[in-house]
Amino acid sequence: AGAVVVKLPLDLVIPHGTTPCDTIQALREDMADDQCSKYYPYFQSIAATAAQGGAMDLPSAWDDDVRDLVNDLPPYTHDWNLHTNNLNECGFTTNSKPSSTHTTALFTYVTRSNAYGLTPVLDIFNHGYHSTSLYIPAHDPNTLVLKTSRSHAAGDELLLQYRDGVGVGMGAVQTMLGAHLEPVGSPELFRDYGFLEQFPTLWWFTNSRDERHSFIVVDGEGNVEWMPSKHKHNKQQQQGSIQQMARDANQLRTTLVSRTQQLTRKHGISCDGNQCSANPNVNDDVQRARHIGLAMSYRQAFIDALQSVVTAAEVERTKQRSTGEKLVYFEEDGLV
Repeated sequence: AGAVVVKLPLDLVIPHGTTPCDTIQALREDMADDQCSKYYPYFQSIAATAAQGGAMDLPSAWDDDVRDLVNDLPPYTHDWNLHTNNLNECGFTTNSKPSSTHTTALFTYVTRSNAYGLTPVLDIFNHGYHSTSLYIPAHDPNTLVLKTSRSHAAGDELLLQYRDGVGVGMGAVQTMLGAHLEPVGSPELFRDYGFLEQFPTLWWFTNSRDERHSFIVVDGEGNVEWMPSKHKHNKQQQQGSIQQMARDANQLRTTLVSRTQQLTRKHGISCDGNQCSANPNVNDDVQRARHIGLAMSYRQAFIDALQSVVTAAEVERTKQRSTGEKLVYFEEDGLV
């Protein structure tokens, strides 16, 4: 543990501007400079990744009819377009549509920036927890250092934490919630990076009363932990029993399964667990087929998460019957 993996001079970091709009505009201008930009080799590597999908796999970049495959899933219709809507707010539009160069700069910024800006080399690491730490040493303030934070066996993948999700540990999650901060969930990670997070995963959904339920799927066996404290997203939230969450989850799951079966037939989807793929037909190019596969993989993962809630609630109900206790989770002001 504690081995230095990468040292990156800060003058190679593309820093954040005053606002995200400033950063995207500056990044676009740097990209337009082509070989005159000192970041040209970095941009070339980004272009090579984009040619294989890369940032264009973000739901914001999908065709509208493909994104419709996830519009009924969290973070729901209004939030899937979050990033492209930001382009409109920045004024980067022509005839009501953002330019392709602004779109490329936007998705590069969204998928590759961290607290320090855009960091060449460091952004090739996949997301994960308790593997490495990123910092600027006090004795070398002009260098960004990536260092291992635990021992790794030969062949282990080194991971870099993109955001603070429940993988940081429940103690850290409790601290975040106490400071009125929210751990990032699977819906936000999929929206912002286009991948399904490894377990443990935080999921949430809203019911017909616009109440938000949150829960953690711990592992691939479907074990569940209930979120322990406050959620600030919805003023209408109120304490509710685990059984009510399960009823809402089961109702939603039934609706989603029915539509998923229709979509699977329509798009020729095949799934192995929650990993789905679509074979491109005469109307679908390879990238579009990949987007359909990603959408359906996310859809199946969410349905599986809802089933985990239903199953876990049945276990809790059995405990209630044997102990006489009523197990309640409090989304406003308490613990399980």
